[in-house]
Amino acid sequence: MQHYNLEDLRHPTSLLFEIPFILLLLQYLFRLLHHRFLRSPPSHPHLPIIGHLHLLTAVPHQSLYRLSLRLGPIFSLCLGTVPCIVASSAAAAREFLKVHDTSFSNRPIIKAVSILTYGSSNFSFAPYGGFWRFTKRLNMLELFSNRTLDQFRPIRQDELWQLPEELYARAKEGAVVDVGAAMTRMTNNVTSRMAVSRR
Repeated sequence: MQHYNLEDLRHPTSLLFEIPFILLLLQYLFRLLHHRFLRSPPSHPHLPIIGHLHLLTAVPHQSLYRLSLRLGPIFSLCLGTVPCIVASSAAAAREFLKVHDTSFSNRPIIKAVSILTYGSSNFSFAPYGGFWRFTKRLNMLELFSNRTLDQFRPIRQDELWQLPEELYARAKEGAVVDVGAAMTRMTNNVTSRMAVSRR
């Protein structure tokens, strides 16, 4: 009969395989208990490492729509190990974006974004606070106000008139027309003319 010593059971290579497995199991159990006891939104069963990524197809919004038919207008997903909440109806989106917007205004702090935006000083990635409120008010007054949109209306009208003319000219030549690419080019031209006055 073979006897094992305590030293054999504590071999370092065996720990290399056991510890990650135990940690993954604990993380999975913690998430399971978290969903069950903290009244989080309903969720589809997920895999330990990839979460719900296997449920998303090449057209993600259609996959989310099919999940909303099964789980309701608000449900939770794990994209990898990152928990997310999906609002798939207008009423649910209003709750997130208008009624409780201050609770969901912050974004995760990512090192790359922080470097590219000089310490998250960009409006899109700034943490909720005085600076974010100031830049939001500034954008609403100067960029997205009715006065500013009225100033740029001739640019939009000009580009809208040029689009069918270009499509008609290409059709007369018998060339293949990619309408999606033409619409993208028109949108880029409008944005470019509004920003730097050039197509």
